[in-house]
Order: sequence, then structure tokens, then C-alpha cells
Amino acid sequence: QAHCSQWHASSSAMPDVPADLVQRLHQAWDIESALDSCTDLSLLNASNAGSVVQKLAKLGTWSVDPRLQAVLAKAAEVMPVATEPRQVSGFLWALAKLAQGSSISLKFDTSLLRQFNHIDGPIAIQSIGKLGGTGYKKLVKRISKDMLLCMDQLQVQGLSQIVHGLSAIGSGEEALVEALGKQVIKKRWDMNEIEVASIVHGMAKLNQGGVLTNMVEVVQYYLASMSSQQVANCVSAYARQATSGYTDWSFEDLFAKHIARRSKDFNRQETATVCWSLATAGSRGGFEDMRRRARELVGGMSGQEMSTVAWALATLGEHDEELMTAIANRARKRCRQLSPLDISELLWSFARLDVLPQRCCRKLGLAVVERTSTEEWPARQLATAIWSVAKLGDVATGTPQLVAAVAAASLPLLSSGGFAPRDLSNMSWAVATLFGLWDPEDKARCEESLGQFLETLRCSGEAAIGQFNAQECSKFLFAMSKLGMKEKMKEAVAQDREQECQFGDQRIRILFRPPGRNLRHTGVAIWDASLVLSEWLVAHGAGLGKHGVRCAKLAGSTVVEIGAGVGVVAVTAAKLGAKVLATDGDQQALDLLSRNASRNEAELEVKQLSWGPGATVGIAAPDIVLGAGIVYGVSHETWRNLVLTLKDFCGPHTTVILASGQGAAPGVHESKGAFFEFADQYFVHSKVAPGSLAEKHRKSCAIHLLHLKASKRTSGGSPDERQRKKRH
Repeated sequence: QAHCSQWHASSSAMPDVPADLVQRLHQAWDIESALDSCTDLSLLNASNAGSVVQKLAKLGTWSVDPRLQAVLAKAAEVMPVATEPRQVSGFLWALAKLAQGSSISLKFDTSLLRQFNHIDGPIAIQSIGKLGGTGYKKLVKRISKDMLLCMDQLQVQGLSQIVHGLSAIGSGEEALVEALGKQVIKKRWDMNEIEVASIVHGMAKLNQGGVLTNMVEVVQYYLASMSSQQVANCVSAYARQATSGYTDWSFEDLFAKHIARRSKDFNRQETATVCWSLATAGSRGGFEDMRRRARELVGGMSGQEMSTVAWALATLGEHDEELMTAIANRARKRCRQLSPLDISELLWSFARLDVLPQRCCRKLGLAVVERTSTEEWPARQLATAIWSVAKLGDVATGTPQLVAAVAAASLPLLSSGGFAPRDLSNMSWAVATLFGLWDPEDKARCEESLGQFLETLRCSGEAAIGQFNAQECSKFLFAMSKLGMKEKMKEAVAQDREQECQFGDQRIRILFRPPGRNLRHTGVAIWDASLVLSEWLVAHGAGLGKHGVRCAKLAGSTVVEIGAGVGVVAVTAAKLGAKVLATDGDQQALDLLSRNASRNEAELEVKQLSWGPGATVGIAAPDIVLGAGIVYGVSHETWRNLVLTLKDFCGPHTTVILASGQGAAPGVHESKGAFFEFADQYFVHSKVAPGSLAEKHRKSCAIHLLHLKASKRTSGGSPDERQRKKRH
């Protein structure tokens, strides 16, 4: 009755629909009678087909019916030449409602269409988003232009529909997205919780961080009244933004208490989403509650949900034996239902957490062997799977059969450049590592049968060597050496390369080389820690005192960098106004450092320095001593000499700032391990608040501050300090 009343009320506004068809639809009380009334397809034309199909869809969703298919086919035949936006939006809405996008694709003649208004345009874009966007690029561009003309007339619901549609399509309409962002900010307090969650989720997919920042207060206001799904959407939206750089808000402060309070309300999918979000943002606030919820729900989880929870645990380094055992048992039983992504993420999680559920890992390893021959696996999943198997060892069936299966699946992707640098590095390391586990016969047989794969792998890595970061390059060169291809890589390794680094408003260009093997000449590469420390100095150099540094600001301070390498940090500090002395023990690194200082017009001094007792650089107790990525490897003697060097350099007002990235010595990120045992004899150490780092670095990097203990300051001090006292 409600549908018929609505239809009757609007019939006067649709004179283009033939009266007899309208009358029959008026009398239709259910979908069956409605379809029976549409037997005369000749009545459908470009002026009414959209409205007719839309009204049919409103009567309900039904299974595939020949009468329905006939109506849709006729409508699809006449709609491309439609002129009324209302008909187009109605037809698209009906297709999305009926989930018929895969069977029907239209190419509208946009030159015939009148202008879309603030009602029809949002409905059309949202519907195209639900249909996947394929084949509607030209129409989206046309509607986007019309929406820019009526932007001020859009209500909150219309904004939400457009944001939802564009985020599903993948946008491409930058001007419209920018205008939408301004309107969302302007009308943010006119929204309800449903609209807030939808818009925030869509804006995150559109990479509109500024909009999310402006929406923080609104999200905070509505979080308590949101449904569990809306909370999960908001959490995932801000987790995406948290990885993009510095933010004016704290992810943990925004969501931790709400996640803890609402954890029991989340269903399986929402639990996986929230776990993923916490791991992505590097936040542990509320994660314990989510672990408990995951343990309750794991028995009914899908492969995607299980692998997502396992990935979150591994990413945060959270060891939960009960949960991981339950995931392993369920994954083993549902192995055939797991996707390549599920398999690779589960193996990766077991490897990262050093969890060895043997029966599950063997089953997953066998699944890799069987399914790579029948399914197309993406490069990332192939590389992740074999890397994980290599980390786990024989427990995951790290046999020649598995390597042969992955090699066969990888060869076409390698030949076409389908592997990213990280995947090439992981794949190479894994193959070399697995070769080392086999007996000589298996190894010889594999080397012979996989000759083409190994050569293609080497060529692909050589072509991409300039795109590797230092850790990836070091791993790749190690693998090539183990696989007997050391000589073939000599020419590629010897070449100087250039990388442009952008830190805030500071831009520098750095020459570097691939790092040497066996921890020799590592200083000639650009390591993550140097990028992290440079970015931190640019962001906080004007207010270092607020972060525990005894020098109030970087500009004008006296700075010594040890282990400066090619000079990323030293050049950045000099450009920020510090008086810098950059030191390193490797003459190759010093040569590159001097060239980089000159080409970036950075005034700094360069000296060679070997660590150990009595080391001096001619600067009396500098304000700051910098070190990026210098605590690595396993050499206790090297760490002891480093600590003694730092002790000799420091005065009562000196702050040592050490940045550590991936590949740091064991325990360094957590302020533990042998290095800090040595350092604690002479220094008081603290860790810079993770919130002061860009969120994308908070999980993998750390910055520590060291200050000399008062009891360890000798009466005479170091030679440089005595010289400074004499001068004063």
C-alpha cells in the first residue's frame, strides 16, 4: 500500500510514462504482479525506462526471472540515448539494488544529457560506485562537472552519497574531491552518526587527511552513540590516515577507550577490522580487549578474518599462544577455502612470531605447491609465502618442490617486471636460504632445473637495484653471493646512484651506492634510520627542549654525527642552521659525504673517526651527538667501543640522539639488549615519545636520548671538554 500510494502521488510528475503501464503498476501489490504488468516491452523508451525499472526494484529483491531480464534488456537498449538525468540515476540505482552490474553495462551519450541536479547526481555516482565503476568513466566525469556547479545546494546526504561512490570507484576527480572536502568541513556539525561514519570512511579512501583532521571533534562526539560497525569504520579510516605522516591528533587517545568498552559488541568481521586498524596505526590501546574478543570468535572466522587477526598480532609483536593455536587449527581444517592472500599472511604471521604449528605450516606449504600451478598468485603473495617458508625452515615444507612451484609461478611476473623491489629482495633471500637447507644432491638438481628462474631473478634485481632501499639491497646482494652470482653483480654495485629526500620543506639530493656485503662498507647506502632522524629534526628542531634534549633548538647548536655515512642527517642538520662535524670510519662513505655536502650547499666539516677509548674530534663537548642506524649487527666489541666513544665526547650539557630503524640490534627498539647494558654504565637513557615520529615510522623505528651520568663525569673530563673549560 505504501509503495502504491507513493507511486500514485508521483504519477502526475511523470507524464512521460504511458498511462496504461502506470495504471498496471498502480495495481501491482507484489513483485510478481508488477512483472506481469510489464509484458508489453514496446512501452519502454528512453524517457521512462529508468523510472519503471527503479519502481520495480523498490518492490523488492528477487531471484533471476526471465521477465526481469527482459525488462532490463529492453531498458538497457533504450537508455544510452536518455536525456533526463532522473531516468539515468533511477536506472543506475535499480541496477545496483538488483546487483545486475556484472550482466549489464551501458555507455551513455553524455552529450545528450541535461544537467544533473543536487539530487540525481549523488544517486548516480553512489550507484556507479556500487556497480564497481567499470565502463562509466565518461559519465562520472560529466556528473562531476555538474556537481561542481551545484555544490552549495548539496545536502549532507548528497555529500555522503558522492563520497561513498567516488571512494568505491577510486576517484580520479580531484577537483570534485577537493570541493567535497570543503563542504564536508563546512557542514560537519549538521551530520548524524551514520553520515559521519560513512563520510569519514570514504574520505580516508580518498586520502583526504585534512578532512579527517577537521572531523576529529565530530567523531569524538558521536562515537558513544555509533553502532559497532560505524565505530569499526571510523577506526579503520583514521588508521589509514595515521600511517600517512604527522597528525594533529592521537589515534590511541581518540579510540582506545571506545574500543575497550565496545569490544564485546564487535562481530567477526568488525573484530578483524579493528585488529587490523590497531596494528596499522601501531597502537596497543584496546588491543588486549580485541585479543580476548578474537579468542571468543575465532571458531567461526573466515580465512580472511583469521589471517587479518594473525597479521595484526605479528605486526604488533604480540605473542598469544592460545589465539594463534586456535587460528592454526582452524586454518588447517579450512585450507582449501583460503585465498592466496590468506595463506601468505598466515605463513608470514607464524614466521614473524616464531610460532611453529607444524601440522598447519606443512598443510599451508603443500597448499602453496598445489595451488600455484592452478591459480594466478600476485607477486607480493608469492614472495611473502616463500620468505615465510624460509624463515620457518623445513617445518613448512621448505622443499625443492615448493621452490620449483613458486619459481614456475613467478617467472612470468619477473619477466614482465611485476615484482616490487621489496618482493624481489625477499624472494632472492628466501631462495638462497632454502638452498642452504638442502643436501648437495637436491641443491645441485634445483640449481640445474631452475637456471632460467635464477638468472631472471638476478636480471630483475639488477634492473631494480637503484629502487632498493639499503636493507633490501643488502639482502638481495647477500642472496646473489650465496647463489654464486657475486661476479655478475660487480658492475651494478660499483655505480653511484642518487636519491631525492624530502623532509618537510627541506629537500636534499644524496649520492649513494648499494651497501657492501658481510657488513663492510654499509655506510655508503641510505638507511631508514637516517631518513627517520632527519624527518624528526626538521619537524622538531625548533623546539628540541620539549622532547628532552638539553639544547633548546637545533639552529646554532654544535653537532657531531658519528657513523654519518653518506650524510643524510648531517646535511639536513647543517641546512637547519647547526654547526656540524660529520664523522665516519669508512673512507668510501666520507668521499660520498663530502660530495653530498657540496652539491646541497651545506656547510659542514668532515673527519674520519674510528670508535674506541680516547677518540677525539676537536670539538669540546658538543651540544648534540647524532647517530642513525649505528647500533646494528651482533658485535659486542663494536657496541662497547661506540659507548666509550660517546662517553668521551659528552659533557654535562650534551644530548646523544640515536635513531634505530629496521635491522637494529636485538632489543634496541625496546631499550633493551647488550648495547644498552653497556650504555647504562655511563648514561641515563630515555625514549622519545613515539607520537613525535611520523606514524608510518612508529612501528619500525625508535629514537633514544642518552645523557651522561653525573657520577661518570671525570674531574678533568675528555681532552675536548678540558679544552672547552680552559677557554671559558
